[in-house]
Amino acid sequence: VLPLPPPTFDPSRPHLDATNDILLPFASFVPYLDLALTKVTLHASARNDFITYWLPSFVRIHERGEEVAMRFLEQVAYEESAKLFVQPEPEVTTRVFMLFRSVGKEEVGGWGEARERVAEVEWESVVGVKEGARDAATSRVLKWGGMEVLSR
Repeated sequence: VLPLPPPTFDPSRPHLDATNDILLPFASFVPYLDLALTKVTLHASARNDFITYWLPSFVRIHERGEEVAMRFLEQVAYEESAKLFVQPEPEVTTRVFMLFRSVGKEEVGGWGEARERVAEVEWESVVGVKEGARDAATSRVLKWGGMEVLSR
């Protein structure tokens, strides 16, 4: 059996669909996102900044009567598309990058798999949170970002 190739991410062609995302209605999404960001090591201030920054986009999706599909990129895929150099080199680097998009009423029926995945996905594993990422005695870098995918 051949090993799977590492995940890839092309910022000019982000890919989100029912096979690699989760899907939630707005009322559940923000609390879910806060918990997921906690699991991937964002402290309270960083979580607040992250959610506040993206909240207008989430609200626009909600106001159109649509739901939010999202996923966090794997560290390997993120690193390949956006190199990060820090000197002196930290002991632990955690990079959290969320892709999200709206899913309209006409599409929701095909997203059952993404709805079921909500309770199962372990974002710490997907993102690749390393041991020591929460240890204040460790030299750490935490970088977060995101991208709304507008075209399908």
